[in-house]
Amino acid sequence: MRPGPDESTIYTDHGEAQRMPGPTMTPPTSKAPMVPRENPPPSHEIVRGNMSYQLSAIVADAGLLHEETRGLDHAILGDLRQDFALLPVTPQLVEELTGVPPDYAVVGPAPEHPFTLVFSAALTETLAGWSHSGPLAYVEAEFAGGVGHQAAAVWLGGRRSWGPRFDSVFDGPRGQWPINAALVEVGAESGAWVDLFAELGLYVERSTAGWLAHGRRGSGVDYWDELVEEWERQQERE
Repeated sequence: MRPGPDESTIYTDHGEAQRMPGPTMTPPTSKAPMVPRENPPPSHEIVRGNMSYQLSAIVADAGLLHEETRGLDHAILGDLRQDFALLPVTPQLVEELTGVPPDYAVVGPAPEHPFTLVFSAALTETLAGWSHSGPLAYVEAEFAGGVGHQAAAVWLGGRRSWGPRFDSVFDGPRGQWPINAALVEVGAESGAWVDLFAELGLYVERSTAGWLAHGRRGSGVDYWDELVEEWERQQERE
């Protein structure tokens, strides 16, 4: 939701809010309309907010994920830009893939154990198998009030080829943050947005559950931007 009549909000892979001038609008309260591509917010204009961000997902070429998840009851794909897609990783999906419910770490994520989700041998073998068709990244992030962590790893050619990487400090270059760096490994390309996380549209939903709903709706990643444009057209007609 826009924070006020003269601002729009975009959530970066740091879980932070960046605010830019924008048209007055109140879209559905669970979403943040997109900032125009030609005017991305600079990284030094970050405003830490109280909004949360949580994600557990696989990101890969959309064709690869559609093929590998064909016939799975709990695989719901959300479209991203550049022909990528996001697969929310839920307990139901993990159990469907491996035959057993997932385990989760009992201690908080850290460099030595970067993921909340415990990777069983069966789950690792599944991702390794998919990666024969192309690179894929598993990404996790959890933030509240601008404080939190993110982690990522990449599989390619039947093995883990990169990572895992973990960060909770974010004192290095934006491109080295785990999710941005993983997106480079799977082939994402930089554009007008502030980073690859924004370029592909991972900020559009703020939770794994949100991406499930997004995928079930069949919405494109630019859906909320299109709502803004439609609202503006309606205002002009009035």
